[in-house]
Amino acid sequence: WLGGLFTAGNISSYQQNGFSKNINITAGYILPQQRNKLRLRLGVQFYNGRSLVNEFYNRKEKFIAAFFAFDV
Repeated sequence: WLGGLFTAGNISSYQQNGFSKNINITAGYILPQQRNKLRLRLGVQFYNGRSLVNEFYNRKEKFIAAFFAFDV
């Protein structure tokens, strides 16, 4: 295989911010897609929800990010 597509999503809510939704969607390409090998993931992430740092729990963040990661 030369690789493959991946997607992931998460929706959560917490009492400390009035149970408003936190949405995280990730999609990208992983290569190679062989088992027990070092893999590289290239992708895009969308987030809309409470502050990820959690210091400002009453504030919301919204962003789109590009990333690359190694899976060992």
